[in-house]
Amino acid sequence: MKKYERLAASMIGLIENGIYGKSDRLPSLRDFATSFKVSLNTARAVYEYLERERYVTAHPQSGFYVADRVIADSPSTEDPSILDPREVGLLRIATAMAATGESRPESVDLGLSYLSRDLIPADLLRQFTDAALRLHTNIAVPLLSSPGYGPLRRQIAMHSVSTGTPIDTEDILMTSGCQESIYLALLAVSPSGSSVAVESPVSFPLHRVILGLRLNPVEIPIAREGGMSLEALEFALDHYPISSVITNGNFHNPTGDLMPTSKKMELTGLLASRGIPLIEDDPSGDLYFASGTTRPSTCISLDRGDNVIYCSSFSKTVAPNLRLGWIVSRRWRDQIEQLIQLANHGMSTIPQIAMALLLEDGFLPRHLRKTRVALRSRVPAAREAILSAFPAGTRVSDPSGGVSLWVTLPEGRSSQDLYKRALAAGILVAPGFLFGESSRHETSFRLNGSVLTAKDAATLGALATEIEPTPAAKLADQ
Repeated sequence: MKKYERLAASMIGLIENGIYGKSDRLPSLRDFATSFKVSLNTARAVYEYLERERYVTAHPQSGFYVADRVIADSPSTEDPSILDPREVGLLRIATAMAATGESRPESVDLGLSYLSRDLIPADLLRQFTDAALRLHTNIAVPLLSSPGYGPLRRQIAMHSVSTGTPIDTEDILMTSGCQESIYLALLAVSPSGSSVAVESPVSFPLHRVILGLRLNPVEIPIAREGGMSLEALEFALDHYPISSVITNGNFHNPTGDLMPTSKKMELTGLLASRGIPLIEDDPSGDLYFASGTTRPSTCISLDRGDNVIYCSSFSKTVAPNLRLGWIVSRRWRDQIEQLIQLANHGMSTIPQIAMALLLEDGFLPRHLRKTRVALRSRVPAAREAILSAFPAGTRVSDPSGGVSLWVTLPEGRSSQDLYKRALAAGILVAPGFLFGESSRHETSFRLNGSVLTAKDAATLGALATEIEPTPAAKLADQ
């Protein structure tokens, strides 16, 4: 690959990952040449390549700008109303809704579980990505191999210590997000055909991963005091060939539930005594926001026998388009690293360098403080807006962290019906039938408490009021 093609490939990665967004101005030819220590001719070749591939457009006397390439390359836009979320997932439906241009971004984001766009530090990410691009030209090998970029892994280890979860840098393996981390963990410890215990409701992407690996999900209900029911788990351990247990104990997706530390200790002890690995899914633990609370504990910090595989990422706390996650396991580290190397010839370099530079600059504590302040007002306000706008008898979870609100309609009203009505109104919600096999979630759905507006709450409440209860529910009320 020629030098200009390598530089163009790096720029394409930044554009496709959203670091440079639609209509953003790129560095001038002279600035690009100076930053990357290349000639003006090489810089011009890079931009001409990007222009040919329709990633950028040239504006005379102004410069180069990111083109609206995704829409331009699509001869027809998918109709969101005919897409089945059980088959394609909510992200694809959100993409289709955005492509139509008929929905407000916050109305689309309601169905997803990421930070509100105004809380994502896009300008800082762009600034440090530019710095990473300059540094990247001095790195001998253009692709990273596992375990990942050393300075970033050290920064993650330092942050983990500050949150009460001391992790050795050498045990951290970089991935493309929590979902890949859990996928790798299951490959390492759960043979095909075995069963995996998981909290119910279970997030749709996690459920798909379990089924995709030909594993059998055993859904364990969440107990009133928080976290999966240990009584139900023990029963399942006695009656099913369970090879691993997955817990999302810190601000569970979709309910926002928090498992108490005492119960985490019981859970880790129970599984260690039976020799069953615990996979801890912890992407949102840093998003605690309730007054007087601190960062919740992790199972790996309570584990004394290297029986926990810890998975986390920056997708929920910083930006989903970074696609940066990590997995930690002393016992299964080498096996997981081999799986990473089998799946990926190399890792994306620029995002890892950019995030390392950001963390070295002290960005994360500042960003998290700002984010918690925003969530402390937004999520409770969103909860109150739902209770005010929806039919009497509607229940809403009351989380102390994260962005998820789990809403349950009065008995007999289907969240699938609400999903279809909301979609027609340009609003995306996450209906309960996506969150596991059980029909018990039919009346529930998830909303993003960091983006809900009063307007959308009123619209959804009116739509929910229009839904007729099932005949059985009507008879029960009489």
